[in-house]
Amino acid sequence: MLDLFLSSSASTHCDTPASAVNISSTIEHSVQMALAGLVCAFVRGTISSWFGVMCNFIMLGWISVSWAFLFSVVVPLKNLVVVVGFYMAFFGLLAGGGIPPIEYKEIYSNTSIEILCGLFSPTRFFIETVVVSDFRCLLEQTGFSQGEHAVHFPEEKRSFTKIHLGRRDNSVGSYSCNGWYWGYLPSFLVGLALRVSAGLLLHMVNRSKQSKVSLRKAFLQPRFALVVVGTSVLIILLFALAVFTFIVERRW
Repeated sequence: MLDLFLSSSASTHCDTPASAVNISSTIEHSVQMALAGLVCAFVRGTISSWFGVMCNFIMLGWISVSWAFLFSVVVPLKNLVVVVGFYMAFFGLLAGGGIPPIEYKEIYSNTSIEILCGLFSPTRFFIETVVVSDFRCLLEQTGFSQGEHAVHFPEEKRSFTKIHLGRRDNSVGSYSCNGWYWGYLPSFLVGLALRVSAGLLLHMVNRSKQSKVSLRKAFLQPRFALVVVGTSVLIILLFALAVFTFIVERRW
């Protein structure tokens, strides 16, 4: 994050260094999170796909680093570590769905809470994916998976319904040990929207440190105003699409 700030403030054109840091950090943290996922799968003795565990950790890294990118643009460097750490701990724990005051029962019963947690909690989909991936690999007598003959099995009697997990996935009750990937798409879209937002803010804050004219004068230039408006529309569309992917029922 420090590299992003220094590179951007030292360059008249901040797109190139920011993009380079974005790509390099994505690769670096993906490798680190994949290794962390592998260790986690080994220690826990995960019964579902270890590849799925590694991918889940990679998506957690993707969305967490996306928040760090955004904060690195608007938060002073001396406070950056504290702010990012507090945000991850606060929203990751309290809005992740795993513990009170916001659990999955509240998330799936209230659309506003569901949107709030989906957009602001880095662990919202990570925790659910960890649990659902293993539970789908359990035998039918547990109530988590249903075979083809269980066509009239009451919805309210299913184990996933009782513990309020995977409620937006119509196929969550299908037996599978290959992992559960439903939460990857919204995680990716939220992270992408955050990174695009960070890129836009790079052009709007600390302009004096980038040897640029004031924001007021910049908006008098049609090209700059068009880029800002177009990027803002893109960000809104990405967030809207992300919300759509986790508040509607889907199989993919």
